[in-house]
Amino acid sequence: MAILVKNFFCVFPLETGGLIIGWTNLVLDVLIIILLIICPFVSPLIFPENFAKEKGLLAVVSIGCIIVIAVYGSLTYLSYRFIEGIKTRNFQKVQPFRFLCIIGLILYSLNILGILNQGAGNSEKSVILEFFIVAILTAIRVYEFIIVDSLFMKFKNEAVPPGANPYNLSVITIASRFNVAPPVPQAPTDVELSIPKI
Repeated sequence: MAILVKNFFCVFPLETGGLIIGWTNLVLDVLIIILLIICPFVSPLIFPENFAKEKGLLAVVSIGCIIVIAVYGSLTYLSYRFIEGIKTRNFQKVQPFRFLCIIGLILYSLNILGILNQGAGNSEKSVILEFFIVAILTAIRVYEFIIVDSLFMKFKNEAVPPGANPYNLSVITIASRFNVAPPVPQAPTDVELSIPKI
């Protein structure tokens, strides 16, 4: 059973919390993209000896930055669609960001398991500190998912009332975009089957 809330931090409207989450992710993703664009130009100045020894290192760093930029570009787009989904109360635009939150929770959970598995080789204080930091970040991501999931269910219930057929809603939405009247369900009719005589 999903955990749904009606307010953000029990005070602010749910939509306000969603916009804060969306804009925070969007701004952070854009900042990371800017840093990745600058990285190939700044890295040789910070580590001149490493780049002087390895001639192909700059090409490797540049390719790696391009790949990561593409990933964060996709995340930026999902954050933008999430914000637009809140403004237009469109649950279909919220859904991709919801899936992204689920993937983030899985990755954080795997990170916690990795810290516990590596605990034997590290000092006890470092393991506790790392586990504490990851646990806090995971708790933040869990609450973020609860807010996003609550928004998704709220907008979905507004668009598709309980007991309604989501397929009919999709047909009406598509038909309205092309200015075509949606199909009217017909009552079943009896069909006579003629069996050839042998």
